[in-house]
Amino acid sequence: MQHLLRHLELYLSAAGLVVVILATAILKRLGFDPWIVGTITAVLVGIIHGIIFWLVRRRQQAVRLETIGEIQGMLQDLINNQLTIIETAAHLKGSPINEERQRHHITNSVQKISSALHDLSAETLHRWKQRYQRRT
Repeated sequence: MQHLLRHLELYLSAAGLVVVILATAILKRLGFDPWIVGTITAVLVGIIHGIIFWLVRRRQQAVRLETIGEIQGMLQDLINNQLTIIETAAHLKGSPINEERQRHHITNSVQKISSALHDLSAETLHRWKQRYQRRT
């Protein structure tokens, strides 16, 4: 199915040419002018192509918007979690051990945010969705 969608324009164009040629050949034998038949058939095929391409593009845009929304949710979840860690670490006060621990938590959280933004992909989105679904 993925292969078909990837080359949809080529398959539809080839199918359109076959329809025009067949319609012209068949209707020519029935006494119709082949140029008129070919022209009308080509226009109809062009209209159908346009409708199909519009529908496919509309669907792709909807999927893209849905994916962007999911990515925004994933990033918001990840960043909010890490910011909570940073905020908690910032409130740790007292001994030098706590200060070292605080720096470690802050540095670690910043690295996680940076890594998540750098490694953003469909796979990371899929893993996040699986983990999120298990929580709910």
